[in-house]
Amino acid sequence: MSNFYDSIFKSAVDAIIVINNMGIIEAFSPSAEKLFGYAENIVVGKNISILMPKKIAMEHDGYLENYRKTSNAKIIGIGREVVGKKSDGQEFKMHLSVGKAEDESGNLKYIGICHDMTPYYSVKNDLNETMENYDNLSNYEGLYIASIDKNGLVIKSNVLFSESGFFDSNKFIIDCFENYKFEHIIQKTLQDGFYSISKSSIEIDGKSHVIDWNFKLASNDRIQIVGIDRTESEKISESLLKAKMYDPITELPNVNYLRFLLESKGVNLDDYYFFRARFEMVEVNKKIFDRDFLTKSIYTIFNLIESVECVDYTIQISDYSFLSCVKKTYLPIPSLFNEIVKNISDLALSIDFIVNKKFIVGFCDYHDNGVGKNIDEILRRTDFSLRYAINNNVVFSYYDASVEDSINRIKYIESNVIKFMDDEVVLYFQPKIKSEDFSVYGYEALMRWNSKVIGWVSPVEIISAVNNLVLMELVDKKIIIKAFKAISENPLLQKMSISINMSSISINSCFIVGLIEESAKAFDIDLNFIDIEITEDSLIDDSGNARSNIDLLRNKGVSFSLDDFGKGYSSLSYLTSFNINYLKIDKLFIDALGAYRGDGMVESIIKIAHLNGMKVVAEGVESNQQVVILKEMKCDFFQGYYFGKPTDISNLSD
Repeated sequence: MSNFYDSIFKSAVDAIIVINNMGIIEAFSPSAEKLFGYAENIVVGKNISILMPKKIAMEHDGYLENYRKTSNAKIIGIGREVVGKKSDGQEFKMHLSVGKAEDESGNLKYIGICHDMTPYYSVKNDLNETMENYDNLSNYEGLYIASIDKNGLVIKSNVLFSESGFFDSNKFIIDCFENYKFEHIIQKTLQDGFYSISKSSIEIDGKSHVIDWNFKLASNDRIQIVGIDRTESEKISESLLKAKMYDPITELPNVNYLRFLLESKGVNLDDYYFFRARFEMVEVNKKIFDRDFLTKSIYTIFNLIESVECVDYTIQISDYSFLSCVKKTYLPIPSLFNEIVKNISDLALSIDFIVNKKFIVGFCDYHDNGVGKNIDEILRRTDFSLRYAINNNVVFSYYDASVEDSINRIKYIESNVIKFMDDEVVLYFQPKIKSEDFSVYGYEALMRWNSKVIGWVSPVEIISAVNNLVLMELVDKKIIIKAFKAISENPLLQKMSISINMSSISINSCFIVGLIEESAKAFDIDLNFIDIEITEDSLIDDSGNARSNIDLLRNKGVSFSLDDFGKGYSSLSYLTSFNINYLKIDKLFIDALGAYRGDGMVESIIKIAHLNGMKVVAEGVESNQQVVILKEMKCDFFQGYYFGKPTDISNLSD
């Protein structure tokens, strides 16, 4: 509970009770302790029915269940009189206002504000019995009490009513009941015997008050007036509403503000496009700003994008992340989206304290499809769009079913890749071919996952998921053990070079040398036939353990291949400063063979590798033409679909 919310909770005159969606009490204010006679530690954790008479208590859980299923509320947002029960069993009438809210985790809570009606009914009984008690009614704080005739002449009134300016110098009631003519009020009371006005705003001594008025016809055509001052409870309600709809630190509107617009102002989601922008890696240029200051600053400028005049509402989702509602126009959707993206880009450039100008935008439209007004659906769709943009390295994306399918696939992979690493994830082997005689000199072990739920999962998808989970070391360990086990069980693999891919994290780690030694010993593997494939990014951080790990493992017979050469950073310094045995030319260059520049590039790479004492492997060889050209260039080994696709170990043969 925030400090602001907590101060309201503890200082409120009316009782405040917070329950969860199962009816369990989670908070009980000091005023609630006073009203019901229970200490907070006694009632927290118990069902709210402890505060109700038995008959009402038996029905209450059913009301909650009905609301959870149908969202049809009979009391939420509507104040009404109910019966409460004190700790000593005494029943009393109170006015109950119930609101709903969600906590930071999205869990639904109900907030009840209880006003004791005992003084009101005590006064009402006094009025019905006798008029002699008026002089003693001034002690009832917050109650405006009077008796008038059918012409509006005040016969008796308590001090609070008399001092509040409700009648003129001749003691006739004036029109002070907001939009209600007093003549009409008298007429309805005489006709029906009772009339009430809820939450009437009245200015008294220059201050605004909120009062509930009750007019009752008594004997001799007298009308009894009782007003209950609700100003304090309304202030509490407004404060709670503000605390719910605005971030307590930045004071920016949040998602509950959008829900409020839907429920109270009838905003139609079908009239809008929604875009959700998030600024990535916001950095501060030689200054220290807190995240809330940055978020508020971005929001202020973001909400003033001049050329996107159709933006109606913008709310804060989280730090540096905002959702805007854009009125649908006749501007074609791509043009509108491009305009918004351009202006957000201009916005990023305009904020001088943001060093990194990167941002992403997710768009979505809303179609009811019979599910009703649902802000959560908008958040879900824009979240899918953002995730899709991130995963595909694009600035923005537009939600459709394929976007959701793509993200759900990623979620499934991330949730299950480790779970199925031991059984569903297997190793396939692709042959490596000697160029001199086209014989098989070894195999590369490659991950493959044929999921029973989503079908084949590519190695790229697996690695991306594992990197997101920061579990690459664990996966490398499992792959090494799988590879060594496969070699030990298949004589064909035991006297051939077997390449195993390794991440930059693992080759720089402290555990890798010991793991390979221990696994080789456990499976009786000759390390002279093991080749570790690493990528250029493994070697960038010279402060890591890569150099010493490579040297230690080479001394034990392990060879090393620099994979995907040319695809990444391609620094020639790697070829001279690290003890690499093989250089693997990326398929991107092999595909360019047959063109002048492509041939020249590949031939230069082969010559440089040979000058540094390295053998060369051409990856992604798929045609006889490529084989002929590479052989003329004295490329040492070939690997690709032309010679064989990766296959299950059971399909390997001499």
